[in-house]
Amino acid sequence: MTEYNILTEKSVEKKLKLKNYTLELVKNLKRVNLNALYPTNYISDNGNTQEDYTALIKRLENCSSNTTYQKQTFAHKTTGEITSRKKTLDAQSCHVYSLCPVCASAKRAEILQSLKPYMDVLKQAQDKKEVFLYTGTITIEDTDNPSKDYDRLRDSWTRFNKLGQIRQNGQYSYGEAAKIIGSLLSIEIVPKPDGKYHVHGHALFVNREKFDFAVYDPIEKKKLELLYGYGNIPKEELEKIETIDGMSKLTKEWFSVSGAKNFWVRPLRDMVQKRDGKLKRIPIENQLMELVKYSTKPWEVPAENAFKLYDALTNKKRITKSGIFTNSKRHKKIFDVILNKRGLLDNFYAAKYRDIDEIDEELELINSELNTVQMESHSFAATGHLFAKEYLEPKNRVFAKRNVEYQTTSAFVCNTPLYVIQKQTPEHKRYMADRMKFVNEYRTLYSNLKKSLPLVRKGIVKSADWIDCKKRLKAALIEQMAKHALKIFEYKKEPERFAV
Repeated sequence: MTEYNILTEKSVEKKLKLKNYTLELVKNLKRVNLNALYPTNYISDNGNTQEDYTALIKRLENCSSNTTYQKQTFAHKTTGEITSRKKTLDAQSCHVYSLCPVCASAKRAEILQSLKPYMDVLKQAQDKKEVFLYTGTITIEDTDNPSKDYDRLRDSWTRFNKLGQIRQNGQYSYGEAAKIIGSLLSIEIVPKPDGKYHVHGHALFVNREKFDFAVYDPIEKKKLELLYGYGNIPKEELEKIETIDGMSKLTKEWFSVSGAKNFWVRPLRDMVQKRDGKLKRIPIENQLMELVKYSTKPWEVPAENAFKLYDALTNKKRITKSGIFTNSKRHKKIFDVILNKRGLLDNFYAAKYRDIDEIDEELELINSELNTVQMESHSFAATGHLFAKEYLEPKNRVFAKRNVEYQTTSAFVCNTPLYVIQKQTPEHKRYMADRMKFVNEYRTLYSNLKKSLPLVRKGIVKSADWIDCKKRLKAALIEQMAKHALKIFEYKKEPERFAV
């Protein structure tokens, strides 16, 4: 059999590169004297302690340290074309999206995949002028407290949308947000050299009408562009044709809710006009990648600031969807009418809800020689270099209902991994539902504990007592999860015992 080296694949090379960036960040974080920066009884506004920051470093260091990939070779059932595809089976991710480049990249890919069915039909609807797509950036005043700035930006975004909400009489308010039938907001925090933090949001808008974001008289501005060239109009000439207060209607509304004048918006198109006036084709998918990015370049951020970034985004929602991107009935109805008018409705729902099994049926194995799986795991040394890789011999397994042969090796190799089959069973789903139930109960308890932080600040409750209470809550949760994990362990060991 021909040996296959998965490390030559571009996606794996990218992951190796991102992991090295993570290890570079870990190296910088380990140099920080946590005792000096965060004393023993330190508690942040989001409830993080010195122990949490120590655990953060370990999480980042261990993220994707051992990654197992699977490669399958298929032949298309109609064309006979041979194709190969790779899948990450196990990565032990840290899920610190605000700092870890590996996890941030994976999260961005996941979001883009969920947006793809929408963008495919929205681009066609925009060509027919049924909808209007915009991207924009919203900002607030920079301060040295990114956690409070994050809350301030989210609150301003909510109040901006309420300016265009629907009233009891069925009519919309006068705000520009009334034109929006769907939006996506991605919040980002960037440290600045002066010690402040730039908290801003990248937004995607789906409108049924055009935004009013004109600051200058459009006719007069066109004349000046012909005279001076695009982007070269003197400032004094632009001031002569700008609106009375120098703000568009869109900017005025954002200023009224946030106190900031920065609300930058432009139409989302494949052809982007550069400063020299020339047009450049940039796929919309590439433009969206910038919009939904989850981290900046944390390895270039001063280590002390990295802890503050992590704290500001602890348990915070980075991506906010609204309108057609959610289950909002009012906007969903408008969206369905638009797509149905252009014959795009069926294609949209077929792409959005297509069953994974139907996709897999398009790629069938045509003979036993192709019916093989190759898996490979790799590990990272502390320096970020690959120090070990293990090739696992491909093996065939035939699955008949639940009568399977269980293999107790370090990695399970088969056409369909055993745990994938088990995750599709009612027993596993009940197990996960039970676990999430008591995890959410502990989240509620911790949320109530966090509400008592003002008492700590006032000196009514000792910091040491608050931290001790948090540790006991965490220990109790871990103990309960360990006991609960025994159930799934027994199920994986003898699945036939749990058959319905």
